[in-house]
Amino acid sequence: MIPNRFPDHGEIPDYNSVDASLWFVHAVDRYLAYTGDEKGAGSDIWNIIREIIEASSEGTRYGIQADDDGLLTAGEPGVQLTWMDAKVGDWVVTPRSVKPVEVNALWVHALSLASTLAEVFDDRAFAETCAGRKKKAAASFETTFWNPETACLYDLVDGDHRDESIRPNQILALSLPGRPLSRGQELSVLQVVEEKLLTPVGLRSLAPEDPSYQGHYGGDPHARDGAYHQGTVWTWLLGPFVTAWVRAARRAIKGGKPCAVLPQRDKTPQA
Repeated sequence: MIPNRFPDHGEIPDYNSVDASLWFVHAVDRYLAYTGDEKGAGSDIWNIIREIIEASSEGTRYGIQADDDGLLTAGEPGVQLTWMDAKVGDWVVTPRSVKPVEVNALWVHALSLASTLAEVFDDRAFAETCAGRKKKAAASFETTFWNPETACLYDLVDGDHRDESIRPNQILALSLPGRPLSRGQELSVLQVVEEKLLTPVGLRSLAPEDPSYQGHYGGDPHARDGAYHQGTVWTWLLGPFVTAWVRAARRAIKGGKPCAVLPQRDKTPQA
């Protein structure tokens, strides 16, 4: 695992993040996409990625491991492992244990890159293993996370419980390479995210009609942390949204369809 926080005064780093290591794999992928320098990534980096895949598959701290369906599970009571990590005392504001949607989008992507790099570094057995895991996880992703009622993705799946909260985490299933959804599903997710979450400065962390939505970030620490991921707009999410939109537009152009992949709106989305 990769630490998600280094304390200011030399204490032990915090490792309470299921996705920090997967974002590292994504960073390597972006380097390779821009440079094409697969060998230049170096055997040291490849070995780190291999260890990340193995540890995540077989199991590491906080219950992080691959499930029988190939998807990644994670979580312990009272521990916040995703980027939506607000916690006040014993109050876990956004409990997202077991199978968060963006974590598994990152997982499918990590398996895909690991399979490619394993071939580059002549580790063919591991390449086949990762390719098989990726195929299984991608197939499970669609059947597990697609919500036909809302025409978008569940934010979290925990056994029979499926969290229907409309959050921006699902946009990563569209913006990352090797996306595990059909074109129709991608367009539907984009439309829902645009209608419910898009503002001029970022994406809301929760749809306004949700009973848990907080439309104001302010007040004391308890009030602020209670709104942190319950409606507060996050600018960084515009990157994945624009990436997903551009990719959908390109697919429409290649298919001989108009570039406007989303319906035109009469009004600018408001914060």
